[in-house]
Amino acid sequence: MSTRLHKPMAFAMAFTATLWAMCFAASAEMPGPDVYYRLSTSFRGADQALDVFNGGDKDNLTHLARRKNVTGQFWSFAPIGDGTYRLTTQFRGPGMCLDIFNGGPNNDQPHLTDCADVTGQFWMIVEENEWVRLKTVFRGKSMCLDIFNGGPDDGQPHLAPCGNLSGQLWLLTSTDQAVNQPGSPPPADVSSQTSAGISFPFEAKSWGGAVRSGPGADRSQIATLNEREPITVLERADAPYYQDLPWFKISFRGRVGYHWGGIICPVDGEVPGTFQVCK
Repeated sequence: MSTRLHKPMAFAMAFTATLWAMCFAASAEMPGPDVYYRLSTSFRGADQALDVFNGGDKDNLTHLARRKNVTGQFWSFAPIGDGTYRLTTQFRGPGMCLDIFNGGPNNDQPHLTDCADVTGQFWMIVEENEWVRLKTVFRGKSMCLDIFNGGPDDGQPHLAPCGNLSGQLWLLTSTDQAVNQPGSPPPADVSSQTSAGISFPFEAKSWGGAVRSGPGADRSQIATLNEREPITVLERADAPYYQDLPWFKISFRGRVGYHWGGIICPVDGEVPGTFQVCK
């Protein structure tokens, strides 16, 4: 037989439950500027992370893909100073920011493009329990980043009216990949590696990304390489490290430019300052 609670006791229990929820409910991980994050949704789960298309008709558009240890899934949140952030990837580097198409067939879909002082690149992060909603200054607080479910754009994000939808609930998960500002000095364990220990030139492949006119993320982009595109590494550049790794002078497609070591994989064994070995 159930027991009827007296009103004072019932009120006390309800108050205690509310207080417990306020104190111990899970809260979202909010981004800091020093590490990269993976982005996933409640809708598709943590095993699918936001990634970047490399090449083809959807080049630099984004989509949810199987979680992997790839630079297109490592996102940096750089605070602008007004409570908003610029989003970039380790893959494309700090010169390409997440923006929103305005009109056309990809209207309201995010894509990476050259960073600029435009409101489509100013992202608001709104905490909602253990999740966050992603919005832009451009479209305003009533439009949230959601996920297409089915159709030709299945798994791709787009801005849509905010609602009680699991595709609009994003999880930010910090990684062990550190973000350093361009021009920062290399750490001791990396700077101790000298070019004398590397035999140049050597054959390698690109993980995909920008080739620049000089050794630095602020140099102009002269080409974009495809994932696993063959290159020849000519020398290590005498320039400040970026994100703990050096720049290399490379030969590609009959041209010469500079490629960041974090998106170079040698084919014949490990090389200090590059990322993994191509299989």
